[in-house]
Formats: sequence, C-alpha cells, structure tokens
Amino acid sequence: KKGIVKLIWHKVVALVQIQLYGVLLIIIQIFQIVLSKGSSIVKLYQAVTPGKELSTNVYGGWSISHNILRKRVVRKYLMSNNKRYFSIISRSMKQQLRGEESNRAAPVYLSEEFNKEDENFLNWFVGFADGESNFTIVLYKNSAGNILSATFRFTIELHVDDIEVLNYIKRKLNIGTNIAVYGNSCKFTVVHRKDIYKLISIFDKFLLNTTKYLDYLDFKRAFIFYNENKGKDKTKLIDHILNIKNGMNSNRTNFNFPSDHKVLISDYWLLGFIEGEGSFFIERKALRAGFLIALGEIQLPVLEKIKEFLENSLPFDKYSKFKLKNSSCISISTSSSGKENSKPFVRLTVRNTNVLNNYLIPYLNNFKFLSKKGKDFEDFKIISNSLYNGTHRIDEIKSLIIKLSYTMNNYRLSSSTANLDHSHQEGEVTALKEIKGFSGNDLNKIINAKPTIIHLSDGRQVDSITKKEVNRNWTNYVYELVNSSGEIKLASTLNEAASILNIDARTVKRHLDSKELDALNEGFLNIKDKKVRRVPVFYPYSKFHSQNSAS
Repeated sequence: KKGIVKLIWHKVVALVQIQLYGVLLIIIQIFQIVLSKGSSIVKLYQAVTPGKELSTNVYGGWSISHNILRKRVVRKYLMSNNKRYFSIISRSMKQQLRGEESNRAAPVYLSEEFNKEDENFLNWFVGFADGESNFTIVLYKNSAGNILSATFRFTIELHVDDIEVLNYIKRKLNIGTNIAVYGNSCKFTVVHRKDIYKLISIFDKFLLNTTKYLDYLDFKRAFIFYNENKGKDKTKLIDHILNIKNGMNSNRTNFNFPSDHKVLISDYWLLGFIEGEGSFFIERKALRAGFLIALGEIQLPVLEKIKEFLENSLPFDKYSKFKLKNSSCISISTSSSGKENSKPFVRLTVRNTNVLNNYLIPYLNNFKFLSKKGKDFEDFKIISNSLYNGTHRIDEIKSLIIKLSYTMNNYRLSSSTANLDHSHQEGEVTALKEIKGFSGNDLNKIINAKPTIIHLSDGRQVDSITKKEVNRNWTNYVYELVNSSGEIKLASTLNEAASILNIDARTVKRHLDSKELDALNEGFLNIKDKKVRRVPVFYPYSKFHSQNSAS
C-alpha cells in the first residue's frame, strides 16, 4: 500500500509540475511579446528609473532564449536524476524534449553584445588555441575490441610553469574540468557536452586561422552527429564518427578550406598566437636578436597574412615600406628540420634591430602577455635596445647579454636543468649554473651602459669615437633619386642607385659621405643630372623625418 501511495503521490507532483511548466512558458511568451512590441513600456521604465536601461540581455549574462529556458525548466523539474517523472509526460512532449536534445545548431551561449575586454580576450584565446590547442575524438572499446562510445575533447597542454594561463582561461570561459598536472605538464580539458556547445559558440564567431580550423569543423560535425544519432543505428553511427576522426589532426590529407573562410589577423589574435608559437631569440655567436614564428609548410598562408598585417599595421613610412618590399627585414623562408621523413616548415623572421627596437617591440608593448612568454619579451627588449645603441660592443655588457640569454625561453623553465648533460652544448652547462648569480645589478648595467653608436640623420650608424660606419650588413636607409623633370626613383642598395646614375658605386658613396652634404638642402647631392640622397628607414617617424617632410 505504501508503494502505491508513493507512486500516486509522485504522479500527482509530476502533473502539478507539468502544469506549472505550461504556465511558465506562457509567462515567457508574454514577456517576449512585451519586449518586442512594448517600446512605450521601455520608455516609461527609463523615465521612472533614469540612468538605467531595460535590456533583453539578462539571464546570467547570456542572451535570453525561449528554447534554452524551456530546456532548463524541463531538465530541472521533469528529468531529475532518477527520471521517474519522465514516464508520465505525453508522447508529444517527449518528442519535443528529444528534439531539443538533438538540435543541429549549437545553443547561442555568447551574448550578441559583450564588452571590449571580453572581445579582446576571446580573440587572444582563439589565437592561443590556433597555436596550442587540440580537438580530439576518443573512442572507447570493450574487451572484445568493439567500439562502444565516443568522447569529444578540446585540450590545451602547457608546461606546468604556465598553469596560471590555463586557470585564467578556465575562469574566463567558465568551462572545463580541473586543470590536470602530471610531471612537467599541465592540461586544460573541455569534455562536458554543455561546455563543448559553449566552445562551438565561440569558435563559430571568432574563427581559427590555421588548419586547426578544419579540425574544428570536423570535430563540430562529428560531435553534433553523434549527439543527434545516439539512439539510432550504432554501427552506422560509429563508422561515421570513425571516418571523421581518421581524417583529423596528423592524419589530415584534405586541407581545402570552405570558400568563404578568410585568414583574419587582429591585434589580440596575433598576441595569443605569438604566446603559443612565437619566439624571441638571441644568436649568441653573432650576437643578434630575432623574432620567429615557425609552422608546418601547410600554414604558409597564415604567415603571409601575419607579415602583411605587420607591414600595414606598424607605422612604417613610405621609405621604410619600400625597404621592406626590397629586403629580407621581415622575411618568410621554407626549410627542412633535417630529420628523415619530416615535413618542411616555414618561418617568419624579423632580425633587423631597427625594426625590432623601433616598431615591433613598441607595438607588442601595448599588450599584456598572459604566459611566461611575456618574461622572455621583457628580457628581449633589454637586449634589443643594447644592440640598437651598441652597448653590446663593450666586453662586460656582451658577457652579461649572453648570460641573460641563458635565462630565456626553455632555459627559463623550472625543469630546464633536468638533462643538462644530454640537451646542451659544451660550455652551456657552465653558463646555466651561473644563471642564479644574474642579479638586478647586472641587469641595470646592461640598461644603463653608455651607447657606442651614433645614429645619423641619413640612416647611417657610426662609432661614437672613430666616427666610422658600423652595421653595414643591415643598412637602414634607401637612396632617393630625383631627375630634372621631378621624377622620383628609390633604390634599396648602393649598387642599385649607382646603376641608375650609371657611375661607380664607390663614387656615389664617397660623395654622399662627404662633409659638403651638411650645407645642402634636404641632404640632396647633385650627381650628373640628378639629385641624390640617403633617407633613413625603420626609425621612429619623428626622429629624422621632420627635415624630409617636404618630400
């Protein structure tokens, strides 16, 4: 008898809750009608409460959705853990619920409007995901080797020193499991269905640029198909998922993007991508600084767009842009890793000290790095400035710069000394052991060292004592030639300028280096029937160009 009474009681409660659910749906519909047609109510509300706005962007910060609310009400009141109430729901209601469970379109988790800070973060996150994330499909088998089910995972794995980056991502997105730590690695994982729907809403609005976008599309297609067809033919379902999985990630052979996909580079996407794939490095033997992004050869279109973005976004004047197009100051090259059967890769490299010190570094200074790459950037700024001013030519400063370089990149990691005897060249072990002795005083010595190079107004760099030109291997000027009719030609090198003038290059250099230039208007020298001058490039615009503004 108690069991019968309990069953009747549960059914009565369920029926009452269904009625309440129906009333709630009616209230929601009325509310939506009021919001869509009640402009006078909005005006009245704003008049009564000045300074406030009536907005439909409520419900926990996400856009209000009738379907989402209905789904949450149903799941809360009718589909409890024991699911006993589900048996008395009408057949049409069950179909309605199941229809929502298998909706093709991911729920809209992102608000139509969000603040600039959130937009910047999402652009950064997508750039970082382009470099560091992975979309995977995991298949579970029984003891007989038969596939039983599939799980969909989005992961970002980093060195444990960067665990706070993953914690920050988890907090900002409010998704994912607890950050897993094992050995020297940590991993952020998104596996729950509602979290993956939220990821889909992000990656559908903020597009990935690398071929990872293709893996995302396959991942999304498989995820939706799997959840849509779990109750149907299992063999066909698993075969379809397996077919998609086998064409993803390292198994991918189809690299055709959708016709409407475009590589779009933004400030914060680039920052995130640099934190994932970029490198600030020092060539210790030649003592040169450089910035590098290295990717698989298939990613060449992305590097080309990054190069184009830098050339158009950094404030280069027309002379500097000419030099960029006719030099390798910002270059893209293809090379092999040297390993057997390895795929070639492409590199975007910036080695010109003036471009680094006067353009790229000031640009990146506008943003806050979230990973340990920011610490490398801070050291890189100090070294780059030293190279620009020539303080690296002082023996003590040179030694300190090399010592500082051994604290950057992988040397910075807490695990970097684990395999010293096997992973470092002879001589580097000693330097690594001395890192702990690198003090703030040593850093100040580099920063405050007296420059040994003078930057002249025509772009040449000369020794502060001997006044002889230095750094001839990477000239920071172009040649401007004007004929008698006012036609202007630019030459990137001395030999090109001499060819246009049809005289020996040494003669051109001797005349341009002479002191008689000091008295000439705008630095021009008359040679044959043309006016010739050097014009500095890759310097801050205000440094030298005021005297050349007439040109």
